[in-house]
Amino acid sequence: MEKFALITVLVIEARQAVRTQIRAMLDGVSISQVQFASNAYSAIRKLQTEAVDLILCSHNLGEGQQDGQHLLEDLRTNALIGRQTLFFLLSDTPRQQEVIYTADLAPDGLLVKPFSPRLLQNRLAHALRRREHFMPLYRAMQEGQHELAIEYCLHAEEHFPRYRNDFIRERAEILLADGQHQEAHELFAEIAATAEPCPPWAELGIVRSLIALKQLDEARTQLTSLLAKYPLFLAANDCLTQIFAAQGDLHAARQSQETILALVPNRTPRLRAYALMSLQLKDRAAAEEALTKVIDNNRFSIFRDPQDHLRMINVLLADDRLKEADGFLGELERDFGEAPLSVLCRDLARGRVAGAHKDDNDAHSFTLHAYNHLQQVGLETLADRLCEDTLKDMTGQLLANELEDEACALASERIRIAPNQQSLSAARASLRELGRKDLAEKVEARLHDTAREYLARSEQLEKAGQLEEALLVLMQATNALPGNPHVLINAAIALIRSLREQGWVLETADRALGLLARARQIDPENGQAQQLTRYLKQLAREKKGDTPSPFSAPQAAESTANAQQQPGT
Repeated sequence: MEKFALITVLVIEARQAVRTQIRAMLDGVSISQVQFASNAYSAIRKLQTEAVDLILCSHNLGEGQQDGQHLLEDLRTNALIGRQTLFFLLSDTPRQQEVIYTADLAPDGLLVKPFSPRLLQNRLAHALRRREHFMPLYRAMQEGQHELAIEYCLHAEEHFPRYRNDFIRERAEILLADGQHQEAHELFAEIAATAEPCPPWAELGIVRSLIALKQLDEARTQLTSLLAKYPLFLAANDCLTQIFAAQGDLHAARQSQETILALVPNRTPRLRAYALMSLQLKDRAAAEEALTKVIDNNRFSIFRDPQDHLRMINVLLADDRLKEADGFLGELERDFGEAPLSVLCRDLARGRVAGAHKDDNDAHSFTLHAYNHLQQVGLETLADRLCEDTLKDMTGQLLANELEDEACALASERIRIAPNQQSLSAARASLRELGRKDLAEKVEARLHDTAREYLARSEQLEKAGQLEEALLVLMQATNALPGNPHVLINAAIALIRSLREQGWVLETADRALGLLARARQIDPENGQAQQLTRYLKQLAREKKGDTPSPFSAPQAAESTANAQQQPGT
């Protein structure tokens, strides 16, 4: 009970009577630090300013409100709560499989109303015990220390056998995110072969790793089998959409999205994805219908995105519906404030509308203002929120307004900071798809020359025996060209050489691994990056030798003993 008294709780429930019942239950297990919210909006406002240990959220949050599962997805996706925050879903129905398998993110616990105080106590005790074992992993991941996270997973797999499969899953997810797709595939396959019954996430992990390895036919075969068993598994349906799109079958990809929307018709990210796919297929009517739902669903949402209004304006202008486009531009100007992304979308929309009204001067002025604003804010600052279609739209507007140098600079910056292969391919294709192959080649040549200059300067310094200066130039190159795998790999090689010649330094090794991880994310099939990663990890194991793990067995035993004393076991 002592640990219960220390935790902070947020209860999200629309009905006052139910909130009172839950408060009485929490008092009964010595939980006194409790806050309440009657809807998703007020809950989000609280979580923006204060972290909690546990959220108890009703699945049904009232008429016209998003449900608890969707709130969980918003909170996790927008990083308002970390993995250390437990989220319990309180359902009015015993159909747990439907709740869990249609979820993008599963809750930490699910309770079907009405539930007893004893059941709540037992579930909380289990969740807190599990969280205690996983906290070192969460901290390492939050700090970006992936190697330390993997080391802890290996330690925990041995010392916490109850959660062995969960830690293997975590390790596989880290490897998959870091571009080590084959290693991730082997770990997911290990669970699938040994666990009884096989957890759906393991089968899906195999599929995801096969997609990353570009073994699409095999991935599709396994996915068909998985969906036959769990037709409501939305993440699996997402993978099917991804496979169709990768194979160039956009119609099948959109049909797969329609299957998902039939299950969750009001889920904003999925409606938005459907609208974007419809725009690719030049089906403006379907895109408009989906965007209308997105805008209506998020009219009072804290996660409202001005890019949806920009998309709608573009759809309406394509159909010469200028008056309706003016109305959405008015909303964009009135409702979205002065956040950097809002200002950017507003100026792009103003430029589009001005062009439709044949006001070339305003069209040019607003488009240039949007570009200058993005330069001032920095593309990297907005990269997490700016979508590919918005960037492509901006490039097209720059070209339409005879701002070719600015269009080239935008394409160059997108290529320079591309976080993965998909973004890199989209950035490189942007000018070509707009009919300007000449400008695309010009941008590529400039970036190539910049990389060559950095590498040549580093090589000169190295030949002159100025190794530290040579390394510094390569580090400068990685800052200037973070999306160039060749530059990243050369910098990693220089760091590895430093480790061999000047002695083992953990920070240097971590930096080299980080560069190689970025190179693999941008170019997953780069064999040199994969080989260097394996070599560096082997070198780390050799250097470590008999050095004790920071996660010692006595500590693990003590943690387990403490956990066994938790209530409700």
